[in-house]
Amino acid sequence: MKSSGIEHVDYFDDESVFWVNLSDLPQDIQAQGKAIDGEEYNATCFGMCISHYLKEDEFVVVEDSDTATGNPGQIYYIDNDGNYHWMEAKIPEDFCKQIFAACAEINAGRGAINGYEIKRAIVFDNSRGFVLAENPKAAQPFVTKRFTEDEYGRRDYSQSRYMTDRGMATMDYESRAAEYQKYHGLSVRSIPTEQALHSVPKYYDVDPEMAIRAKTVNTVGGYIVSSPELYRARVDQAHEQGERQKQQVDPAYHGEIDSLVDTFARKLADNFNKRNAIHASQPPASKAAHDQNTGEYLEISGLLNRLNDVGHDKGRALPPAKTEPDRGGR
Repeated sequence: MKSSGIEHVDYFDDESVFWVNLSDLPQDIQAQGKAIDGEEYNATCFGMCISHYLKEDEFVVVEDSDTATGNPGQIYYIDNDGNYHWMEAKIPEDFCKQIFAACAEINAGRGAINGYEIKRAIVFDNSRGFVLAENPKAAQPFVTKRFTEDEYGRRDYSQSRYMTDRGMATMDYESRAAEYQKYHGLSVRSIPTEQALHSVPKYYDVDPEMAIRAKTVNTVGGYIVSSPELYRARVDQAHEQGERQKQQVDPAYHGEIDSLVDTFARKLADNFNKRNAIHASQPPASKAAHDQNTGEYLEISGLLNRLNDVGHDKGRALPPAKTEPDRGGR
């Protein structure tokens, strides 16, 4: 018996219910499915449900009664008409622990839903945010989603945008987050107030006139303007990410973090200016110019991934806490 991923999650006031896809079921379980559907039998239609009781913080396997036999079951088979048939099964304890751990990862905002693994995420101080997720096996392997967190940290995802290109998905994720943050005047959650007040990001110039020309030429819906405002919002996000990282590592690494953020800001400004020039050009620039600019953008975005490794990949993580009070903020 194997899990082929968590298909979706239903959220209720006092519990979460996870719907888990199953494969490689024991032969006796598969035989019951074949008896139900005959030639229409589908081996991918087995599953199980896990309930997470919020107050008790307890995971349990859901047991339900089959409507046809009245017998209790822990595994279901969905027939060709969409009906659920519950079957009794002995589920190994180690397998349950594995599934419970996967459910806990989703609760923590890290797990994969329906095969899409979260690669990047940002949460603002109004408990809303965005994620970029990937499923290499899907026809559209990249998706950006908006979400709302409740008091338990559970994320209700919406407004999904599926794409085939990694670069476009990365741009969409960052622009959605930056525009939402700017429009609502929000901060990224968990930045210590004192640290935020005493640290100011450095910005480089993005030509506003060229950005306007690029927008004028590209009037089709969905075009993302590389504007000075969007640039500053993204640099703000990178700066806040760097400040969070400083709270986790030895001060000896703070200079390296600042340098990475500054490099990101400088290179992003250059990339934005080049992108606007490409999109504003008449006659239109070549596909090779567009692809090169997008490739450079992905390399620049990769600097933010390196931020999370600074201070942890060299054996000099934050030393044990001393006896003086923590001044790291909330």
